[in-house]
Amino acid sequence: MAALALTACGGGGSGGSTGTAVASPTPPASTPESTILTPVGPAANSAEFTRNYGVGAIRADAAFAQGASGRGITVAVIDSGMDGTGPDLAGRASPASIDLNASRGQITGPDRHGTYVAGIIASNFNNQGTVGVAFESTILAIRAESSGSGCGGDVCFVASDLARGIDYAVANGARVINLSLGAGAGPAGAAFEAALQRATIAGVVVTASAGNSGTDAAHWPSGYAVDPRYAGSVIAVGSLNSAGVRSSFSNSAGAAGGGFLFAPGEGVVTDCNGVTCRQVSGTSFAAPHVSGALALVLQAFPNLSGRQAMDLLWRSARDLGAPGNDPVYGWGALDLQRAFAPVGSLSVPVAGGGLVAQSLTPGTMIGAAFGDAIETSGALRTVGWDYYQRPFATNLAPAYAGPRPALLSPLSSERPRRTETDLALGGGRRLNIAAGMMGGGQSAAARIFPWMPTEAARDVAVSFRSGRLGLSAWAGQATGNPFLAGGHDPYAALAQSDKALRADYLLGRWLVSAEAGAGERRSFDLLRKEDGARYLRASGATRTGALISTLTFGYLDEPLGPLGAYLPARSGLNLSSRTTFAAYGGTWALGDDFALLAHAAVGRTRLSGRFLALDEAAWSSAWRVGVDGRCAAFGLPCASLRLSAAQPLRIESGRFSALLADAPSGYFDAVGFSQRRFSASPSGRQMDFTLSATRDTILNGVLQLDATASTQAGHRRDQQAAYGLLASWRADF
Repeated sequence: MAALALTACGGGGSGGSTGTAVASPTPPASTPESTILTPVGPAANSAEFTRNYGVGAIRADAAFAQGASGRGITVAVIDSGMDGTGPDLAGRASPASIDLNASRGQITGPDRHGTYVAGIIASNFNNQGTVGVAFESTILAIRAESSGSGCGGDVCFVASDLARGIDYAVANGARVINLSLGAGAGPAGAAFEAALQRATIAGVVVTASAGNSGTDAAHWPSGYAVDPRYAGSVIAVGSLNSAGVRSSFSNSAGAAGGGFLFAPGEGVVTDCNGVTCRQVSGTSFAAPHVSGALALVLQAFPNLSGRQAMDLLWRSARDLGAPGNDPVYGWGALDLQRAFAPVGSLSVPVAGGGLVAQSLTPGTMIGAAFGDAIETSGALRTVGWDYYQRPFATNLAPAYAGPRPALLSPLSSERPRRTETDLALGGGRRLNIAAGMMGGGQSAAARIFPWMPTEAARDVAVSFRSGRLGLSAWAGQATGNPFLAGGHDPYAALAQSDKALRADYLLGRWLVSAEAGAGERRSFDLLRKEDGARYLRASGATRTGALISTLTFGYLDEPLGPLGAYLPARSGLNLSSRTTFAAYGGTWALGDDFALLAHAAVGRTRLSGRFLALDEAAWSSAWRVGVDGRCAAFGLPCASLRLSAAQPLRIESGRFSALLADAPSGYFDAVGFSQRRFSASPSGRQMDFTLSATRDTILNGVLQLDATASTQAGHRRDQQAAYGLLASWRADF
């Protein structure tokens, strides 16, 4: 029967395993107490952590930060034995460790290859030497090397002994088996394969070094990684150097790419004894990085089977080489930071039963009137489960973040092309049809990502009047609703309507009207449509001397979120809301040259959602005052002037209520829920000040200058005052 050799030291498949001495670590003045609190492990910039670059390269610190240490997980190292007398491995050996050669009966042998491997997995966190990937795991050392005929003086293994070692590891509670050995001759034989099958059935996973021939084929037994009898339970491991590039000696994935992973294996430091350390190279020392990673995952996430833990490491690997799984790098490089992060969307439990997948769609936001009320409250911390049913603490608040403040938006230089037809039908009846188009309209996403689709601005309006009665209909895309042109009603404008109907009637001095509008909401990338908001309002407008007044009452229904929010239904975070509102707009002409303007609105919002509700209805308000007139009235060298001060729509009072799951104290404990309440009002109050002036120029052009100042933008107290100046010129040719 062919012998299997150690895969160490970067040469051929049977390279030596003596290692190279490196600078000695300095022991601490005293050994710290063994009590470990969460987070565990050394600091990522400590000498113990950095001495072996491999621990940092696989981002083991991310696992330590979540309390993972490998405690309670047994890793079987079937190798040349283990010396557990040094400070790095003191106390790490299982009492069941064994020498399979009963007549020899020595767990520690003359070759330290197995000690190097065990040190990479489990070196103690003791502020000296190096720290292992799973520094509190237990090493079941199984000494299995043979010095009989056929070894040629090297340390080698007989497949039947390895089979016995695998069975012994399974029988003594190993969750992971490390095989840092191999030969390129072919499969290891029926006895070995039967033992591997028994381990697979028992849920044990096996890491095997890929070999050091520098070829494109993994050596056996790592070739079993893609054997369908063991697929998902065996992983082949190649070596990376400190730059994250495949070591020149390491075999690449080849046909085993579907079960292949890379880890640090060149110039790895291990086996520190308080005086010296050893620096070693070979795929033999890449494999134990993966074994230690599996121990961390199995301890931190006890619901995972061995196969699931293996699948997690493949799925979370950092891609190397060609995109996706490839015949050189397989799945890529081991990355514990990614493995300890949620995979897929988190499913958050809902009171009353069920789960809602948390999906943060680009462009998701709460209405600007809420400012930072939700995202700064800290009340929406809860727990969710990822693709692997692992619990993670999560905060729902970012999904309800308000839009980022914007001071000025560039004006489009293109003017719409309009066509209008007006027909007299006799008897005082008239029909008017108008259509417009502007090709330069762009979504917000397209302005940021030019390859995204654009929206051409276009609309059509039809109106009919017969005596005192008027009927109108409008539909448009990427244009404003003309029925809202007065600007005194900020609530109906939030519907972002793309169609509306209106009826009006002249009743004495009053023009009374009823109007309904609705709009579809488009996703950030314009690829999806959802039912949007709809409004219904009744208005009355009258003129008393120099004062023109408009009074409006109505309601606004928003299925995706209140006051202009975009919380898609598929996200599970949408908040169905209704706002009843009243608005007033007034213009008081002071002579022929200028007028005073005043707009004010107030609304009352109720909402409900899977996670959030309003304990108390939220009251909101908005107002604007200003003066508009000819510059001549002020003795200024311009044609027209407008000065205004405004408060955008803001929540003035109200209280949110959220019934959310609390993080369980134990991994498998039942989830409890708690009620959280917090104010719906933002921390600040935005105030906008605008000065606009126009001046006629040559070629029938108009020069416009807009100066803007804003304080506490987005109703956020921490926002500094912002200022802007925008000049534009328009001309007809």
